[in-house]
Amino acid sequence: MLANKLEQLDERLQDSSVELTKEEVVEQFKIDGLDSADWALRKISINNKSLQEKEELFAKYEQWIKEERAKTERDNSFFEYLLTDYHARILAENPKQKSISTPNGKIQSTTRKPAIVKPEKDGLPQLIEYAEHNNFNEFVEVKKELKWTEFKKELTLTNDLKVVDSNGQVVPNVPISEGGTTFKITT
Repeated sequence: MLANKLEQLDERLQDSSVELTKEEVVEQFKIDGLDSADWALRKISINNKSLQEKEELFAKYEQWIKEERAKTERDNSFFEYLLTDYHARILAENPKQKSISTPNGKIQSTTRKPAIVKPEKDGLPQLIEYAEHNNFNEFVEVKKELKWTEFKKELTLTNDLKVVDSNGQVVPNVPISEGGTTFKITT
């Protein structure tokens, strides 16, 4: 009887044209003993192996695409260098010829004036120091940040789910994650 039910459920699950809701599956079948639990674990194991095979195949294709992309980028860089060099020579002869058009594409040049650019993060401390020492303090912003890791060590969660500090005062605006039981299935 149980084996027959398992076979029927197995057939319905494998039929991709049949969409079963969770409620329908639970209605038709419940884990009620070691045999049915073992069957469900075997199904999970088979599904995981199938997925692993697909992932391995995908990884092979992904590696091939990565190699092809690198080759294409290398080839394109070479041709882009040659085209840029060609256009630079044409532009030197005729500064008004900002673009060259062919049936397969276009080469365009743009000229920008020099501009001031915000330095990278590693250059900002020196710039901030310069601003502070040369009376540009209104452009220096001081940000306050809470040292959460250290501050959290001073907090306690009470039985009635209130957060209090080491002095026993309730600390407002501190979210609390709900506890609970989790289940882990391994095959």
